[in-house]
Amino acid sequence: MMMKVTRIAGPFLDGKGSKDFNKHHSVYETAKDRKPIITPFISANNSSEGQQYVLVPGKDCIEVLSYEHGQKVCDLVPNVGVDDAVLNTAMILKMNKGSSSNEEENGDANAMEVDTNIFEYALVAGFSNGSILEWNLSSIPYAKNTGNIPSRRNFTLDGFGGSVTHLTSPTGNGSMKVYAIVQSEEGDSGNTLVKFLIPVCDEVGEIPPISTEQTLLISSKGVEQKKTEESVNTAVMKSQPFALLSSTAEKERGKMDQFVTVVNTNGVVTYHENTDSFVSLPSTQTDTHICSAALSPNGEDIALGFENGKIDILTSVLTQVSDYLVSADKSSKDPSRAIVSRTVHWHSLPVKTLAYLGSQGSRATPTLLSGGEEGVLVTWSIERGLNRPSHTLARIARGCITHVATSSASGSTDIIIRSMDGTISLIHGHNHSTRWRVQGLALALNECVVPVGPIFEHESNPIVNIDPRSNVPVLTRLNGAPGYMHWFDPKANQVIGELAVADYNRISRKERNHKSYPRPTVSLMAMSSTGNDIVTIERMLSENNGVGHSCKVDSYISESGNDLTETMSYVTQIKFWTWSREMEKNANKERSGMPYELIAAMPAPHGLTNGSVDALDISPDGTKACTLSLAENEFHIWTKGRSVTYTPGSSVLSAAVPSWKRLCRIGIPSGYATGKEEGHAQKPITFSSDGSVLAIAFGRHITLWDHAAATMLNTIQAPEEIDSISFIKAPADMILVVGKSSISVLPPFGNAYLGNGAWSYVLPESNDSKTKISLSSVTCIASRKEIAVAFNERANAQDSRKIILVDLMTGQAKRDDEGAIFEWRIGTKLISMTDISQIQSNWASDSAVLIGITEDQEIFIFETDSSEPEPIEQSEARGCFANIENTAIDALSSVSAPKLESNKRQKKEQGGNGENKRQTPDPMAGSLLFGFNPENSEATHIPTALLPALSGSLTRSFMVRNVRKTS
Repeated sequence: MMMKVTRIAGPFLDGKGSKDFNKHHSVYETAKDRKPIITPFISANNSSEGQQYVLVPGKDCIEVLSYEHGQKVCDLVPNVGVDDAVLNTAMILKMNKGSSSNEEENGDANAMEVDTNIFEYALVAGFSNGSILEWNLSSIPYAKNTGNIPSRRNFTLDGFGGSVTHLTSPTGNGSMKVYAIVQSEEGDSGNTLVKFLIPVCDEVGEIPPISTEQTLLISSKGVEQKKTEESVNTAVMKSQPFALLSSTAEKERGKMDQFVTVVNTNGVVTYHENTDSFVSLPSTQTDTHICSAALSPNGEDIALGFENGKIDILTSVLTQVSDYLVSADKSSKDPSRAIVSRTVHWHSLPVKTLAYLGSQGSRATPTLLSGGEEGVLVTWSIERGLNRPSHTLARIARGCITHVATSSASGSTDIIIRSMDGTISLIHGHNHSTRWRVQGLALALNECVVPVGPIFEHESNPIVNIDPRSNVPVLTRLNGAPGYMHWFDPKANQVIGELAVADYNRISRKERNHKSYPRPTVSLMAMSSTGNDIVTIERMLSENNGVGHSCKVDSYISESGNDLTETMSYVTQIKFWTWSREMEKNANKERSGMPYELIAAMPAPHGLTNGSVDALDISPDGTKACTLSLAENEFHIWTKGRSVTYTPGSSVLSAAVPSWKRLCRIGIPSGYATGKEEGHAQKPITFSSDGSVLAIAFGRHITLWDHAAATMLNTIQAPEEIDSISFIKAPADMILVVGKSSISVLPPFGNAYLGNGAWSYVLPESNDSKTKISLSSVTCIASRKEIAVAFNERANAQDSRKIILVDLMTGQAKRDDEGAIFEWRIGTKLISMTDISQIQSNWASDSAVLIGITEDQEIFIFETDSSEPEPIEQSEARGCFANIENTAIDALSSVSAPKLESNKRQKKEQGGNGENKRQTPDPMAGSLLFGFNPENSEATHIPTALLPALSGSLTRSFMVRNVRKTS
């Protein structure tokens, strides 16, 4: 059996977490130049005009979206040579086509006929390992048949082995000069601006290193550079360059001036290609830093955006640079001392991106665009002499605008906007209407600084369910994400629907030392087996300390960089949703999200002052729900019904509509109330398959309840404190129990169970303090009667993460013919996982397909290729259950089953040895499951008693009549 791991998606900003927030400057810093790119018209052949695409660079590939409607077309993926390298920058080049000549056929490999009238468009991308990859964009029209387009060529820069962080070309022609910033392998010690020519493509694959010319040595202050035989231009910068820009300007008699500008937070360095010289221009504002820049298409102006929200336009500065460097009279004034700037100000927070409208080389007066944390696209008409914007387009996204890209096509005013909430939008510049909008996953990244939040809070894993109606994964409670549920298509890497559970009016922070304002979050979500009913719990921080659960939060940053705290309170609300056919009819027309209607809501369902909700579940049929509050020491049962309303003055009743009400409040029994710390367990509540029995975990104990009669039926004990529980259908009516380091399949009857389907494993404890093993995620694969177990092993500061499959009947790991355990390996911690085997028609019915989310907010698909036969013993075990499920007879029941007297006689004859024999741990059991040293593993067999194994559904009547009598 083949085990396949595929990274299918990730956030548009590549899953950066809180570690990437700059605490002292309150600015989100990144060296990655992943600006979206609008392609020219691309055609598979010269017979048609072709069409345009939008290229969205990511961490390890480039997504290609349709320019017409924003749908994903394909991915441009590396072929070879990059391994785990990160994509830093990408750009489009116009390349001349070449063909082999007669001389080449006669043995001259360097001979090439180049037809300058025939060209092609290629995308080149720089990676962190120094590689530069090239894709032929003419392959995109054929992508419907391939899905992924591998890179055509892979090359490196001769003499430079560092990270290629930026690429640019003044002419946009790879056959002319291309510039790159190469960061030294030592990191901050220095950067080099190099120029090179990309050879005409005459072969595919890895080509020899390209010869380069060192243009500018960019050193950090105080770093001594190695001396070379040739004098090299050297510029001292106090910080790393964050942008590399280029432009051309037409001079007299058709001559062209070419400029390359390197930007850092304290100034810019402009290199003049014609004279091979450069001029350093200091920042025009001394009390703040530069955070964005753009060159005008007419090759005259430089626009600089600052952290204080101001924008300076250096008027005709490139013309001054050219005149100064070309002039033989060096007595002319240095441009750095004669800067004429114009300041405009609208933004109250850092200007994160700047761009000009207009095609390169156009002499028309350009229009400047700016964006930042406010989520507003600001348009400036510089030639009018106004200090205020000519237009503002608000609420483009629910997060900071990070990139604004414009089309190079003549006369085009279309604008691509990329935001930190995972959205990409195409805006018409002439009327500012939205043509299309692609929604990615909403993460905590929609703000540039850490949002206000509690100082101490238990982390909760993302919630991933499968929507039975659409067979699409539903995701929510992603790390720090706002209060939305997202229906995410893993094939297209796009959000195809969303539900605003806790919609809010996003407001950007007012001061730079403030943290981002808190947003409501979906803390809990449960969906019925049909997908018609959803119950959600949302939380929101409030300054009103008279209600909700009080907590300390970090809300400000002092001048010294330390967090300042204040007291706020968590306000909780429960909401009940149902699928609406009326809304479904208008959903596609209005594009208003998923057609779920809010039919009931209640603030503070467990009390105003100390009633946080720690757990939630809904019965499979969607008629009952349960919420648990450890602070209140109660759990509540909610029931769904239908209600009618009376019209005043009329005897006609309105049509019955769905409604929810609280059925009862049940206090947690003494001794169980303190069994678990608040908020620690991920899923301590579950309903049975028929909804008649409710199981709630407290500490290491599971309590079974007849929720209709408010009666506790039984208790079960697990090997350790429980993290999650769930009823499983095979073995029938068993409970899957997951702890921090244990997995158990337990019967709901405790000792009153005779079947052999119960088992429990505890992860081995190492005597070496440097070795630690822990579970990260466990999910059931119902179609295969298996469990997928993800766990981490840390040994000698090295992390090993893998996923294995365990048979539900035997508790044994799946193995190949040679005895090796089937496993998936992954490079980062998996925090959430669920089975999606049923959602794709092209996957075999007996294949295991899982979707998982890592701590880096990346999404992976884990697949098994069942072309090879399964082990004989596991195939037979699964076959027995398949026969029972496919037999058209009533489910077997244990209500009237006879007691097995032979079992008692066996115990008497053995003098109790039978019971001891069954409870004797098997030293090989843990190793069979996890592949570790069996001497340190523990196996726990659940004792059996009088009742046979159940095969039918778990019913309340059986529990009341049998379990309570034997307990």
